[in-house]
Amino acid sequence: MPKTRLEYSQMQGSFHFDDTAKQKNRDTNTYYTISEGVEWDLSRNFIEAMFKKYPSLKNGALSWTKHPSVEDIKKEFGLFMLDNQSPIEDRITVGRLREELSLFSDDCEIIFSDGGLYFQRAKRRGDNLVQIEFSQNVYRDKEGKFNFEG
Repeated sequence: MPKTRLEYSQMQGSFHFDDTAKQKNRDTNTYYTISEGVEWDLSRNFIEAMFKKYPSLKNGALSWTKHPSVEDIKKEFGLFMLDNQSPIEDRITVGRLREELSLFSDDCEIIFSDGGLYFQRAKRRGDNLVQIEFSQNVYRDKEGKFNFEG
């Protein structure tokens, strides 16, 4: 799926797309980056949801006070992405993991399985394979469900 940089201008009350492969400039002309490398269809669905929630965005009138702030739109995007997560997979790419984590600040903590798993390390298992290891023994049972001990 094609990806784009999603940007928003509080002053203009509008969204903008940039081709992440071609555009190097960020946060210019009153537009601020909401997300890097988001799928085009997903970003369109987000914008439609924002038009429904904030009718002033459809007008596009110049105003700093009538439109949601950049911070509010970033929060809305984070909540939208949580509600639109992909199905559970046993493998994801490093790029996908970075994209998922890009919504959060560097000082945000991560827990695993409601705190029941403890991160140990990331270990290379092949030319194009990394395994995330936990202090507990994690395995699949005969029915394919994940279990952990320790």
